[in-house]
Amino acid sequence: MKIVIKLPNDIKERLLAFPVVQGLYDYYKKYAEEFFLENREEFKFEIHLLCQKDNIDVLNLLPFEAYYHPLEEEDLKSIFTIHRACVNFKKINTAVDLYFTLTESFVDASIGKNIGARQVVGFDIGKNKWFLTKKVLKDTKKHFTESLYDLVNNYLKSAEKPPFAKRRPVEPFYVDWQLNEYVVIDLDIVEEQINENWNELFELTTNKNYVFFSSSLDRFQQELLINEYIAKLPQKNTYKLHNYTSNIELAKVLAHCKCFITSKEDLFYLGVYFSDLTYYLKKEEIAENLDTRFLRGQFVDFPALDLSLDQSFVALFDQVIELIEPKIEDLEEVETE
Repeated sequence: MKIVIKLPNDIKERLLAFPVVQGLYDYYKKYAEEFFLENREEFKFEIHLLCQKDNIDVLNLLPFEAYYHPLEEEDLKSIFTIHRACVNFKKINTAVDLYFTLTESFVDASIGKNIGARQVVGFDIGKNKWFLTKKVLKDTKKHFTESLYDLVNNYLKSAEKPPFAKRRPVEPFYVDWQLNEYVVIDLDIVEEQINENWNELFELTTNKNYVFFSSSLDRFQQELLINEYIAKLPQKNTYKLHNYTSNIELAKVLAHCKCFITSKEDLFYLGVYFSDLTYYLKKEEIAENLDTRFLRGQFVDFPALDLSLDQSFVALFDQVIELIEPKIEDLEEVETE
């Protein structure tokens, strides 16, 4: 059995689609195994994931093996450009049983025909129906993940609600993470320099561990500016630079951190997926139909903060310090022992 899924190009929508992709994988893997046992035929099961190549590495965080196929922005411009791209799919163009498009795109809907899929499933929107063998009306009032689940649940016929997203187990980036808990901060940039409002947090804490990166900078700028910044900080804490170039390596850092702080929307979703607690300095409200209810982690968001104002960080620092500082009763227990 071979299944092909076209995922959203936007990284937050891609992550919100993960519970649906997981549901498809679990159902059809079991179906293929049962078919093999009953018919004694050679067991074959493949799942192929297509999406625009930007941030395609997040697909490696799913907890199962799959084939990943990056698409260029140019490939998705028209049904003619995508046709040329599909011709080059070496592992796909034979015996595709099911193609699911999890987007509203006319071009994405056409991929099913281009790869010769026996069944093509997508939303009943506009001209998309020209390419679909199974059309599903999209309920725009539902959460994004739930609307995608409605699309595939005609086949799964399982639970009414999508499952929570699962994640691939990853090795800790820092081997001493259990002994030395750490906070990860995506440092924002103000006037081409690291925002010095963060300094207050490091003045207020002692013997804590912080990991810095900046999603606003390339790898060379991160190394230069963050190392200069660390040299100026009070040395009563420990600071490390994580040079952010890969979502996979970042996930290894986030999976074992005490908490993660960011003001970037895309990394907020990645944080909720892979860390236990994310603090989000949001610049605008999160749409209810795009919230993270089906991702695994917890988060605290702070209302539209102007990151250039000192007072914007007060509420955040209070919560972080309360999280990482040992409570008085904990200290008393240690002294008693």
